[in-house]
Amino acid sequence: MYRIPFDQYDIPNDPTVREDKLSYYRWVPVVLALQALAFYIPNYLWNMLHKQTAVNPRAIVNEVRKCRETHGNEREKEVETLAIYITETIDEFNPRYQKSFSRNGWNATILYLLIKLLYLINCFGQLFMLDKFLGGDYLTWGFDTLIDVAQGQPWRESEIFPRVILCDFEVRKLANIQNYTVQCVIMMNMINEKLYLFLYCWLLFVGIVTLLNFVYYIVILCLPYFRTSFILLNVNKSHRSFHDFSRKEFRRFVHDFLRPDGVLLLQFIRQHAGGRVTYDLVNELLRIFKGRYASSIESSPPTLKGFRGENFKNNLAEHAPSTYKENKMIQVI
Repeated sequence: MYRIPFDQYDIPNDPTVREDKLSYYRWVPVVLALQALAFYIPNYLWNMLHKQTAVNPRAIVNEVRKCRETHGNEREKEVETLAIYITETIDEFNPRYQKSFSRNGWNATILYLLIKLLYLINCFGQLFMLDKFLGGDYLTWGFDTLIDVAQGQPWRESEIFPRVILCDFEVRKLANIQNYTVQCVIMMNMINEKLYLFLYCWLLFVGIVTLLNFVYYIVILCLPYFRTSFILLNVNKSHRSFHDFSRKEFRRFVHDFLRPDGVLLLQFIRQHAGGRVTYDLVNELLRIFKGRYASSIESSPPTLKGFRGENFKNNLAEHAPSTYKENKMIQVI
């Protein structure tokens, strides 16, 4: 099967021109299934690997959603309980992974950014894969078609999705084999054309949004200034616990107590439970931090780029109340 433009009257005799060049449509269902599977893989990896970190976003977010349904003293108690659990979570690591990397407060953040990067590679990688699958003109065809549609021009038949093609086949008559060339109509290409134009727009849109989201999380989680700014935006500044903090203590709260994993967790909470619960939770975390760790941190030397140093860990163990040491971790299912 091959395509000859209608303004070309002679059918070429060169067999390389007449070879089967339009066989891709047979594989369209298989390729679409593989594309769907490719989008599922990053989500599967996240669900499998984030359990190896201290952060369990799904369980914590589910508990935070319950706080929205409570009021008064019950709400304050729920927020306090959740803040204690988060405090223990960001300081507790999987005992199977005792290397320093698993203790620096970056493991969930790095995993999350890698998953975001996989989604980004998946979006733009599928665009280039479809370009090769459909003959190498898919990227320009999609852009040109969108321009034509925006300008109100009539839909033009493309070389990628031809509706009328030429088919060569052989017919045996007695002892002879006769070669015939006839016109064939591929009605399925009318659907494929619209389908792949939609995929072009969708992959391009998702890729751009994912890229912007990826850059946003890199800025928020990896740059200390923006980590501090994010937490500052989610603090109830009229609350008493905020006014008791010096600027140095607040930076230590963000970089040495919460660390990137804690900031990531609060970002999840804000997205799925809203700002009001996040405000209450951050202020409760500030109160816990002030009561348990502020004095030891104020006297300890600063750690590098928000990493917790050994001196900080020793200070926490030395100054932590005995009741805190004996508290069992709240189990969240």
